Amino acid sequence: MPEHTELEQELLAGLNGPQREAVTTTEGPLLILAGPGSGKTRVITHRIAYLVRCRGVRPWHILAVTFTNKAAREMQERLEKLVGLSEAREMYIGTFHAICARVLRAEADLLAPFGLTRSFVILDTDDQAALIKQALRDLDLDEKQYRVSLIHALISRAKNAMLSPYQMAEQARRYTEEVAARVYRRYQQLLRSNNSVDFDDLLMLTEQLWRTESEVLARYQQRWQYIHVDEFQDCNVPQYKLIRLLGRGSYERPGGSGNVCVVGDDDQMIYSWRGASAENVQAFERDFPEARIILLEQNYRSTQHILDAAQCVVRRNTARKEKRLWTALGQGEKLIYHEAYNDEAEGLYVADEILKLLARGEVAHRGEIAVMYRTNAQSRALEEQFLRANIPYKVIGSRKFYERKEVKDMLAYLRLLLNPHDDLSLQRIINVPNRKIGPKSLGELQRWAREEQLSLYDALQRSEDHPTLGRAAKNALQQFAHLLAELRSSVAELRLPELLDRVAERTGYGPELRASPEGEERWSNILELRRVAEDYAEIETSLALELFLENVALVGGADVAQTGEDGTLLHEEDQDAVTLITLHAAKGLEFPVVFIVGLDEGILPHGRSIDSPEQLEEERRLAYVGFTRAMRRLYLVRARRRSYFGDVVYTEPSRFLADIPPDLFASSPGSESRRQSSTWERGGRYESYDHDHEDYGSRRVYGGAASRPRRSVPADTTFTPSSADVSSTPAAPRFQPGDRVLHHLFGQGIVLKSELESGSEFVEVQFQGKHGKKRLSLDYARLERLP
Repeated sequence: MPEHTELEQELLAGLNGPQREAVTTTEGPLLILAGPGSGKTRVITHRIAYLVRCRGVRPWHILAVTFTNKAAREMQERLEKLVGLSEAREMYIGTFHAICARVLRAEADLLAPFGLTRSFVILDTDDQAALIKQALRDLDLDEKQYRVSLIHALISRAKNAMLSPYQMAEQARRYTEEVAARVYRRYQQLLRSNNSVDFDDLLMLTEQLWRTESEVLARYQQRWQYIHVDEFQDCNVPQYKLIRLLGRGSYERPGGSGNVCVVGDDDQMIYSWRGASAENVQAFERDFPEARIILLEQNYRSTQHILDAAQCVVRRNTARKEKRLWTALGQGEKLIYHEAYNDEAEGLYVADEILKLLARGEVAHRGEIAVMYRTNAQSRALEEQFLRANIPYKVIGSRKFYERKEVKDMLAYLRLLLNPHDDLSLQRIINVPNRKIGPKSLGELQRWAREEQLSLYDALQRSEDHPTLGRAAKNALQQFAHLLAELRSSVAELRLPELLDRVAERTGYGPELRASPEGEERWSNILELRRVAEDYAEIETSLALELFLENVALVGGADVAQTGEDGTLLHEEDQDAVTLITLHAAKGLEFPVVFIVGLDEGILPHGRSIDSPEQLEEERRLAYVGFTRAMRRLYLVRARRRSYFGDVVYTEPSRFLADIPPDLFASSPGSESRRQSSTWERGGRYESYDHDHEDYGSRRVYGGAASRPRRSVPADTTFTPSSADVSSTPAAPRFQPGDRVLHHLFGQGIVLKSELESGSEFVEVQFQGKHGKKRLSLDYARLERLP
């Protein structure tokens, strides 16, 4: 067997001990727990190549399952290089859905009991939504009250848990879930009457087919004798059952080769909302008790300080297998912790630090840097600072903040209040949310407006005189005209943030978003837009509205790269750009430098997770994933205070920071947290102390279930300075909101607010043109008041 020995040496070259063991363990069940950056994809592909080239396994006996088409393509390409093009193409490598579609198509003659014929079709997302709409109509349910996206999500969640419509109804805890169960039943009837399936059906039907047709299952067990599953921790219930059936058979009819190799990391299970289970590892050990377990603990990505910090955070979880990640890359740089004044200063710090890294040559390209956050709404403050600093960036997994639909909709309403003859804005929101003004009614109104030489707004006000519109359309248009008139009159009554509140509530847009679980993130974007509006709360509302929309136009109109939810690039002017990305979307990526912002209680961990031990463990895993994306340098950043509905809220540091030993941190040069006293909640009051004279993490009070920090201070309340600062505090602000000022560098501007803090007066000024909003200390900035 000398030839095999040479082949083995070739395939095993460059692998460490545990990797070699994983590659050469070819018989029986195998659980590979692969830490981040441990080379798991290389192990899977080399194991498959080892089976073919060194153990003589026929390529068609090999199945490799991935979770994305991209991962499947990458695995296919690697195997083509390892075993050759023809052999690689004889294997089956694909996603669960692709494999199940192939099985169902091949066994189509057996699908009659499921109400399908050989020519069944797989509906895409839009077609599925159309059937949900039809089911709602058939059940005489209001689509406005029961949104299609919410009902669809609830049905998909039930299918991922292998629940029938009747089981879903039995387990419903809320009325909306009971309604969704009724829609689910009708939706399935419509699917079958159209001889169609959705993506979730592909999994459920294949599982049912294999479980009930033992001869069919036996054929696939005979064909796919060596099964490999990547990202095993992300499997949902039907996916796990498919693996078990194929590798071991059912509990009633055991069978299969048992050669099941699953690769994953229970510490990186962050998709429970998609049906993934943290108990997959325990289930595999229960169903395959003879399974061999191999730990891949050597990390080839990060330095030891980064790995140690990540492990300190995730080690507090209970539902996990202990791993001790190590690297040969050395200790590396210590983590940098920065505590900013507020979320605007948080973004400014990140932008400034990136410019310093580039100027010092510590990174060669902007593309080596990523900024990560818990929710998409957090990108707004970062985007504004990056644009002002001329730092190209790309937003991964989402549109840039001011291009998100809900933000554009709210801005269209506000533009109409400033300029009612803005036809583009009126066209955008005339039926948002749905008020039964369809394209036909709008088209007739537009034609009449052109004939009468009216703006669309004026035509709307006179819609009762329209010669051809029916009574229902006229009523809908008149109601909308009255709504706009009411909102326009509110400009004289309310401050800008409250005006935005009224628009959200009176139009019904806010209630619609808040009514659905998947609308939570979209609603958080509206709240973030409101936070921007709070900067203009102290000046006259009509002027505030004008300045606010001007600033948004300057910031939102800049060119950046962005991708859709599926990661597809939408627009890219500069490929060498800093990456802005959520922690969920960052899984599987790596960057030399990573900033993680928003390390506050209520943000990371998220407020809704704090009272749930299971969800809190997932938040720890999410932080672990973020930390381990960093290769050389990791920044952890938070803000001491944030604005919520006009109040200044003093935040609490994330509990995850206290899990990290102080000796893993380096001082952050110029950090406000090192130069200024900080505010922390203790014993029901705020205390001031200097970080340099306290042990890191010694004064931590962690929050409850609220989605924001619990202690709030009204916006006009300033933090009491230390006694050393009292004598130098100005008796009264020199500038007032609305003052027009001149700065020798930034030009003319308008004061938005003035605050006294720590013996100094700080002003926020919106300057004309590209300079935008700036927060200035009057100890240094020279401002001249203009008449």
